[in-house]
Amino acid sequence: MSCPPLVVVGLDASAPERLVEQGRRGNMPVLGSLLERGSHARLAGPEILGPHGSWLTIFSGKTPAEHGVYASSLLVPGTYETRRFDVVASAVQPFWERLRGTGRRVAIVDAPETQLVEGLEGFQLSGWGEHQPEGRPRSEPRDFVNEVDRRYGRSIRSSEGQRGRLWDRFVLKRLLQRVRRKGALICDLVVERGPFDLIVAVFGASHAAAHRFATWEGRDDRTAALALSIELAIDEEIGRILGVVGAPADVAILSNVGIRNGYPTDALTRGFCEQLGYQRGPVESGESTVFCLPSKYTGFLRVNLRDREPRGEVERGSEYGLLLDKVEEDLRALTWEGTREPAVESILRTATVLGDGPPDLIPDVVVEWGSTERPLRAVHPRARIGGAPRGSPRGNHHSKTGLAILAGDGFEERGDLGTIRPVTLAERFLHLLR
Repeated sequence: MSCPPLVVVGLDASAPERLVEQGRRGNMPVLGSLLERGSHARLAGPEILGPHGSWLTIFSGKTPAEHGVYASSLLVPGTYETRRFDVVASAVQPFWERLRGTGRRVAIVDAPETQLVEGLEGFQLSGWGEHQPEGRPRSEPRDFVNEVDRRYGRSIRSSEGQRGRLWDRFVLKRLLQRVRRKGALICDLVVERGPFDLIVAVFGASHAAAHRFATWEGRDDRTAALALSIELAIDEEIGRILGVVGAPADVAILSNVGIRNGYPTDALTRGFCEQLGYQRGPVESGESTVFCLPSKYTGFLRVNLRDREPRGEVERGSEYGLLLDKVEEDLRALTWEGTREPAVESILRTATVLGDGPPDLIPDVVVEWGSTERPLRAVHPRARIGGAPRGSPRGNHHSKTGLAILAGDGFEERGDLGTIRPVTLAERFLHLLR
């Protein structure tokens, strides 16, 4: 029995509220049409620890506790070392891996954080037009990437920094090129080599545009409008893709996370551990109870747990739980210097919300620092922590809420669904393809 094709399109890091608003206003007519005849929901849940790992969660149906991705650099299990995430070495498969041997044909273009899957009918391309691809683009079949480079050009890199208007115009032109190229590639694939049962494509240009332009709204609306121009272009390309698919299709439009004000907080996380006595000297010395893992924004804390870390000091069970209670109490005692507002927005214990005990692969505590209009120090009754942000000129980061717009006969719901957990989408998509 045949089923309608499933088209899944991602707008990487596009603010969900803006997408819904612009769709309803008619500025993004394709999204507006899908909203009218389908449903939409916030994508949110404890499995979204930040932008890193969010697409892998969506496409694999596994939480970070299972796939292990929470940042660009990850703790190597059994050590105190960190290494950059390597998608090629990942053991986690996207949901379309389960289409192997079914005869279903796929066209996968730049699905972030996912492997290429051997043995599928169709075409897969990785790292060509993603937000910040690692290494050279890859494809399945292997020579497909050479054809893509020849017909559509090589990868176009982009800048996230907030600088000047002349540079803004240059970056905007490059981002629009990325959007148009990807749309052309997908449309040509469908026309020349289709039909496909599953089309997955993520537009990475919206991520760079969000960082560079989106949070200027209210301060410089001309600059803020540049982010919208990228999303309008993506809306047009979605319309073209659906047009060449032709037959009624089930359609899912996704944004993995949003955008928010915020400055790098690595000095806050590091200062919290060191100045409050949790991390004493090099963590390899074995004298620390809690140590911080590398991250510019969201804070990641790992307990120096016996039988998990090489020189663990903390016992599992009640000692582990009491230590986390103390860490949380100290975090909630932090206020922003000068404003006395709470410095910490949220605290997540992964042992309780993503598993039934201390995790093997991910931090024990995830700290979301409060959103600020400028860099601030934090004050604790026993310490003053923080400092100037390092390594990034921009003043924004990501929210942990994305968007799902679902339309087509396979998606029965209509209207505002409230909240959907990202980890549930993979099974829903597979159900439509069976």
